[in-house]
Amino acid sequence: MSTTPTFQITEFERRTRPGRMAGLVFDVAPTPAQQGWYAQIETAENSAELSKLDGEDRWTIDAMWGRGSFPIFSNGFGSRCTILQHPTDELAAALDERQRERAEA
Repeated sequence: MSTTPTFQITEFERRTRPGRMAGLVFDVAPTPAQQGWYAQIETAENSAELSKLDGEDRWTIDAMWGRGSFPIFSNGFGSRCTILQHPTDELAAALDERQRERAEA
């Protein structure tokens, strides 16, 4: 039985998250730049931005907007210093498939 997806992947690409310099914010150690995959999806109810940094095995929702572009939350590409939210298994599988297709190309 085939089902119609309840989402549409509107953007999918590789991105780099800049590193942080030591002491720029409080007294923290420097962090290197990180690369990973970026995806933007749209559903009937909202839109979201997701990322999967190199070395990670799960997608993370970085930002989500409701109807009329009302911001639900926005943490920035690759942010991992907040409570992580993950997509449904169906969406994660579709994003993993798109990642495999791009990696093979």
